[in-house]
Amino acid sequence: MTDLIDDLITDVLAKEGGYVNDPADAGGPTKFGITLATLHDWRKAPVSAADVQSMGEEDARAIYRARYFPAGYEKIPDRSLLAFLFDFGVNSGPGAAVRALQTVMRRNGIYPHPIDGDFGPLSRAALTQVENWQALFYAVKCERYEMLLRYIGSRPENARFAVGWSNRQDQFEERF
Repeated sequence: MTDLIDDLITDVLAKEGGYVNDPADAGGPTKFGITLATLHDWRKAPVSAADVQSMGEEDARAIYRARYFPAGYEKIPDRSLLAFLFDFGVNSGPGAAVRALQTVMRRNGIYPHPIDGDFGPLSRAALTQVENWQALFYAVKCERYEMLLRYIGSRPENARFAVGWSNRQDQFEERF
């Protein structure tokens, strides 16, 4: 039987696909969404593009579980928000996803703490005060769009990825 994290990882793996090494992509060689730099960090040893290409799905799943699913995420009661934050973290780093969440919660007056990208007890406590999950979901989604636009603005060659990034985001809808 699979668990929630396995289900979310399966969804991400379907979106990420197999091996790519697009020279225009700052991530470099990537397989299952795992970059060369991430694999190097995970293995704590130098790796090559060939190592990325030969990486198995089991390794990708272990990396996602350990590095992209912060402790406490499983307690987020809204499955749509959880899936979105996990996917956001895969593309931009878990800290970026949590910073977006914290920014929205701060704007809504339920997170008066520094925006630090740490999904710790302060972030989890703020989530207990959420009254409108749908509004939170869409506000975090807007933060992700804005972050991607800023990324394109700082590195215009990434504009060629904008449609794909937008399409990926549009796959996420809050369900009630």
